Amino acid sequence: AVSHMEMWHSAFIKWILDPTLYFGLGDFPLKRFIFLVLQAGKESQKYALSVGDLEELDLSEMPFLTEFTDKALLGTEGGRARIDIFGGQSNVPIKTKDAKVTSMRIIIENKILAQESADQTPRYYEWAKKSSGDYDHEFLIFLTPDPSQNPKSEQFVKITYQQLCDDVIKPCLAHPELPPESGYLL
Repeated sequence: AVSHMEMWHSAFIKWILDPTLYFGLGDFPLKRFIFLVLQAGKESQKYALSVGDLEELDLSEMPFLTEFTDKALLGTEGGRARIDIFGGQSNVPIKTKDAKVTSMRIIIENKILAQESADQTPRYYEWAKKSSGDYDHEFLIFLTPDPSQNPKSEQFVKITYQQLCDDVIKPCLAHPELPPESGYLL
């Protein structure tokens, strides 16, 4: 089923992005991904984080979950309202080189051979907006292999699988410290 394939893709992406899992490159893939999102959101001026600021962050302890939900997300749809990939927590501070502490949240809606439900990204945006004050930086991402597919909420930045490959996976493959087993899986 398509949803099963989507869960496998999400688990693979989580493995690449989550610096707390063994991938072998620390927060390098996550920073590459955030840089990609910053560039994609540049036209709409969505983000206040600069590339220089991003490089100053220590994201090595930022956790990720797949199929994330909470009671406020469930609404009338029961257990079907799940964020595909969720990164960050407000109670896990991110350290910077100058000892400032910040917080970040990443919400990724991953679409593989499926259309977005009627109000999925708008509902996720409304849910995120209610607690956005808990985070200094928040990224809402619509990830799709189809370049013609767009999120229903304009608050989400579209990233294609090709961009993910070109701007995150290929730089990871070229990284001199990539463990052979991670390179094989990539």
